[in-house]
Amino acid sequence: ARVGGMLCNFNCGFLLVPMLRTLVTRLHGTWVAHFVPLDKAYDFHQVVATVAFAAGVLHSLAHVANFIFWSGWSWGGTVWCGAEDDGFLQCSAVTGVFALIAMGLICVFSLPRFRKSKHFNAFWLMHHIVPVFYVIMLLHGRSYWKWFLPPFAAYVLDVWNRKRNAAFSSQVISTALKDQDVIQVQFTKPFSLNVQPGQYVFLKSAAISAFENHPFTLTSSPEDDYLECHIKAVGDWTEAFSREYSPSNIEDAKPVFFQPRMDLQVDGPHGAPAQDWSSFETIVLISAGIGVTPFASIVKHLRDRIRQRNALLAAGLKVPRVLDLRVRKVHFYWVCRDQGSFSWFIEVLRDAQGELGDMLQVHVYLSSVDALGDVRAVMTHIGLHCYFHEHKVDAITSLASITNYDRPNWGSIFSRLAANHENERVGTFFCGPHSLGATLGTFCSKHSTPRTTFVFHKENF
Repeated sequence: ARVGGMLCNFNCGFLLVPMLRTLVTRLHGTWVAHFVPLDKAYDFHQVVATVAFAAGVLHSLAHVANFIFWSGWSWGGTVWCGAEDDGFLQCSAVTGVFALIAMGLICVFSLPRFRKSKHFNAFWLMHHIVPVFYVIMLLHGRSYWKWFLPPFAAYVLDVWNRKRNAAFSSQVISTALKDQDVIQVQFTKPFSLNVQPGQYVFLKSAAISAFENHPFTLTSSPEDDYLECHIKAVGDWTEAFSREYSPSNIEDAKPVFFQPRMDLQVDGPHGAPAQDWSSFETIVLISAGIGVTPFASIVKHLRDRIRQRNALLAAGLKVPRVLDLRVRKVHFYWVCRDQGSFSWFIEVLRDAQGELGDMLQVHVYLSSVDALGDVRAVMTHIGLHCYFHEHKVDAITSLASITNYDRPNWGSIFSRLAANHENERVGTFFCGPHSLGATLGTFCSKHSTPRTTFVFHKENF
């Protein structure tokens, strides 16, 4: 019982630490990121919460065993509720039962089937009983405040700092439907806001919900004078956002999003795994579907930096060190199920290829088509290759690289990358489903050698 109680005390307090968003954001890009897996902060938060719940169950079962097998233990005294000799009111059994129930509800509704589905509201609502849970824990154990107070004080300070420096109201500038379920939204950017490629923000719209806020990766470049997100309608909130902020939603002869009530409340930007891309000379960007969003910002940033450098050089001016780029090679892999998914980002890639030249290698995969599945597919495949070799652009995307109508052969890809980048640390960044992320992590480990190291960063949706 004591072991379970101590583990529960420690983990229930410590689970607040991975949620210190301001601290995590500031540590990205520093030497700490080389030793601490900051991109796994949320995963670590889930692990700590799971251990806390398991320790709570162990603590409870041990007390039940004491009641059954130890004759010196009874349900009397202050077990249910009563004052101890020094006047401290303690209700061990009552508060223990309620704490375990609250912890169980929070853990169950944090499972992917709720958190990553249309039932997100259940996850969101259950996390709002966390303050009640902590009050119960403080009543349950008279020494719990020692474990709780330091991380809680750090969390309060972190929230206060975010509200003071990273929270603002923003007016929507424009929206556009880029696909049947993806909406692009651009909104005003405070002049003093410091944004890094790959970061994300929390958005809240009072027109949809007065309380809910959701994280979305910024797809705008730091050089842009606005902020931009691409939001895929996959749940109640995002579907409502796509409907309410659609450019076809008209009121008083103009889009509704121009109305003051449609202003967005923004919290951020916050650090993300993709933010560490600038620490490498060679980077591999791998995305699946809408997971391309953090890399859109990186590619735009590289394009804008090269443009600025070229403009200064053309004018015979000195290029300042702030425009220097450590990155020398970018391998970009984008896997989509259908052709329509390419529409919103292809123009950016096409523009970036013209500016970056050989620095950027783009590999696009259309995974829903089996390139050699039947005669028609074979003939289409041959025709598209002939068109590419004749016109030097892809017939589908108009990129200077041909579309691959198959799933990527990651083993072959990583073998080729390892051979072409000997004696290098290759930053490998992924955003997409967890299953593919696990596969890529395995290939990174398998193809890392004393001469070539693949440093893997992943962001799952």
